Amino acid sequence: MFDVGSRTSFSSIPRWVNDIRERCNENVAIGIIGHKIDLQTRNVSKEEGESMASREQAFYMETTIYDVQTIRNVFDRLAQGIYHSNNLEIFKSNKNKNLSFSRTNV
Repeated sequence: MFDVGSRTSFSSIPRWVNDIRERCNENVAIGIIGHKIDLQTRNVSKEEGESMASREQAFYMETTIYDVQTIRNVFDRLAQGIYHSNNLEIFKSNKNKNLSFSRTNV
């Protein structure tokens, strides 16, 4: 997650992604999230964020604390990415076949 009002924050993304990849398996789901899109001062465009995500083989989304739905969308997308990247073998394990997940609205 980076602040769309901060170039410094944005320029740190490759290092953060590299740190994640060094510590996780090769199929880890990575999302780059631009936040504070509600602020007047924006120093990183949506297009730049999308381009960075493409280079880093990640998905890109934007959010603001003032829109709960965008935050839910980020968590939903991360959960989908984790599931589809096979990072959680628990989903495939026969010993956990009765495990289920449900979404609760708050």
